[in-house]
Amino acid sequence: MTSYFAVTVDTSAYLGDTLPNAGGNSTVLTPTLGVSLDPRVLPSPWNRRDSRCYHLGRLLDGTYARVVRVSPIGEVRPHRGWEDGTVITERTLLEAEGGWRLEQFEPADGLLGPCANYIVAALNRLHELTDRELGDQYLDELRALSHFDWVHAERACLEALRHRGADPVWLRCDALDGQPIHALAARDLIGTVPGWDQDAYDLLSTPYRRCVGQPLHPDDEPVHVLAA
Repeated sequence: MTSYFAVTVDTSAYLGDTLPNAGGNSTVLTPTLGVSLDPRVLPSPWNRRDSRCYHLGRLLDGTYARVVRVSPIGEVRPHRGWEDGTVITERTLLEAEGGWRLEQFEPADGLLGPCANYIVAALNRLHELTDRELGDQYLDELRALSHFDWVHAERACLEALRHRGADPVWLRCDALDGQPIHALAARDLIGTVPGWDQDAYDLLSTPYRRCVGQPLHPDDEPVHVLAA
């Protein structure tokens, strides 16, 4: 049986409710942001009037949007925003003739990729850093980086996510959090676009690893190797 995934800002929806198709443009707002076969390509709320209050934490705790499994009511076709004749793939945004029936609530992990659990752990540790007033130490680690290299690594990281079909806006968080969260989200995409390689990943994640004393991912190089 085909599985369809949706993201909706209707956080009060119940199982069995009918969700409408996503709006055709930014002036037609519906609770449904998108539906696809692959939750990682579901669109963010970047073009919604209420997106200014969005933060990754509000996705993780379910207070801004929910990822849900849905079943189609009627014929499934590419969303009206896609070109005529589009062949449906895992990355195609979809609509159904009569909307979508909410079948199951899903964790937000699908939007964040295979490193979702590590993203949550890193976000929590970064907030602990701020709470323990170690933010200055972390900022010092950031300042020690080459600004030119850092900017290029960050751009390559975000391009890798977009190339995969993922929407980096879902990762929006505090300025202190951004680089390691982006790096983790694109860790499985290393080598998929020019500039996003192991060196770029290490550059974005090194301040976190040196300050926290732990790797972002269990398979990352130990901290003492980075300090060498």
